[in-house]
Amino acid sequence: HDAETRWREARWHLGAGSPGKALEIIDGAASGEARPDPESTAQLLACRGRALLGLGRYTEALEVLVGAEGWPLKVRLEGLAYRGLGQGLLGDHRAARDTLEGALAEARRHEVVRLEALIASCFATVLWRAEQLVEAAEHFRGAIAAAERVGDAGILSSAQINLAALLKVRGELAPALEMLEAAVDTARRSGRRATLHQALLNLANADLYLGRLERARSSMSAVDEAALTAVAKAQLIGLRAELAEREGLPEEALRLYGECESAWSALGRKRDAAEAALEGVLLALRTSTFQLREVEERLEATRRLIGEEGAHEPLLRIAEARLYLASGDEAEAEARCQLAVEIAETAGQRDWSWRALELHAEVLERTGRAQRARRVRQRALEVVEEIGASLPRDLREVYWNDSRRRALRRATAEPDGVARAAQRAAVLPFLQTTHAAGTGVAAVS
Repeated sequence: HDAETRWREARWHLGAGSPGKALEIIDGAASGEARPDPESTAQLLACRGRALLGLGRYTEALEVLVGAEGWPLKVRLEGLAYRGLGQGLLGDHRAARDTLEGALAEARRHEVVRLEALIASCFATVLWRAEQLVEAAEHFRGAIAAAERVGDAGILSSAQINLAALLKVRGELAPALEMLEAAVDTARRSGRRATLHQALLNLANADLYLGRLERARSSMSAVDEAALTAVAKAQLIGLRAELAEREGLPEEALRLYGECESAWSALGRKRDAAEAALEGVLLALRTSTFQLREVEERLEATRRLIGEEGAHEPLLRIAEARLYLASGDEAEAEARCQLAVEIAETAGQRDWSWRALELHAEVLERTGRAQRARRVRQRALEVVEEIGASLPRDLREVYWNDSRRRALRRATAEPDGVARAAQRAAVLPFLQTTHAAGTGVAAVS
C-alpha cells in the first residue's frame, strides 16, 4: 500500500467506527514504500489524530496535530478541527475556542463547506462541555446546514445526534426526539456504523428519560457491542446503570455506575467520570443502607475529579444538598439547593432546575416552612409542565407516567402532610441528562 491507499482505508475504518483498525493501517507503512509527499504526510497525521481521539488518547492526538498550521488548506482545517476538539475534551476550553474560531473563519473565507460543517460540529461539542448551551446549539445548527449544503451524511447525522441530546438537556423533548429519529435514518442510509451506534445510544437515553424502558432496552440491544469504540462502551454502561436504577435494582445500578466511572477515567474523561460518580452518590443516598462517611468520601473524591473545570455544577450542588440533608444540616442543604437552581436556570438546564426546586421544597418542609415549600414545589411542577407541553399527546401520557413526575404533581395538589408522604413514597430515579448518552465525544466525520 502507498500512503494514499493507507489514508483512504484508514478513513473508511474511522467512518465504520473502528479507530483502532484505522490507527493500525496508518502506522503500517510497508517496507520499501516511497516516502509520502508533504500533503500525504499531513493527511495521515490528521487521520492519526482523529483515530487517537476516537480511542480516548487525547494528549497523544494533540501531539500529532501540533504542526497543523503548516499543512495545506483542507487538511490544515481538518487537523485544526480535531486539535480544537481534543483541547476541549481535555478541559482547555479557552485554547479550544481560539483554535476553532480561527479555523471556522478560515473555512468560511475559503468556502470549504464540508470542513465548515466539521469544525462547527467540533466547536459545538466543546461549547457544550463548557456549559455554553445556547451557543453550542447555534453551532450544531450551523453544522447541520453546512452538511446539508454539501451532502455529507456522516457529519449531518453526527450533528443531528448531538443537537438532539443538547435539546434534551434543555428540556426541549419533542424536537430532540424528532432530530434523533432523523439521525438514525441518516446513519442507516449512509452505512456509518459508529454514527448509527451513537444515534441508537442517544435514542435509548431519550426513551429512559421519558420512561419507555422497553424501547430503551431495544435500542441498546440493537447496538453491536463488540464493534463499539471505548467511548461508546462507556456510554452503554452508563445507560445500563440508569436502566437498572429505573427498574428498582439499586445494587446493580451502583455497580454499573462504578464501572462507568472507571471506563471514563481510563479514557482520561474526568468530566464524564465525575457525572457517573455523582449519579452513584445520589443513588447511594436514596438507599436505606448507605454509610454517611463513605458517601462523603466518594463526593469529595468526585470534587477532586472535577477540579477547576466546573462541570456538572447543578448536579454537584444537588448531591451536596442531599448529603447535608442526610447529615442534619438543613441550612447548608438549603443554600446548595438555591445555588443549584440559580446555576441550572442560568444555563437553561430545566431538568436540573425542577429537581433542585423539588429538593428545596423537601428541605423547607423538614424545617417547618410548609407554605413556602408548597410555593417552591409549585414552581418545580411548572417547569416539568413546560418541558412536557411540547410533546404530542401520546408522549405526554408516557411522560407523566414517570413515577417521580407523577409524585410531584400529586404532592403539589395534596395537603402538606399528604404531600410529604407522597414525595417520600415515590421512586426517585436519577435520570442522566448528558449529550451523547451519558456524555461522549461528538461523532465527528
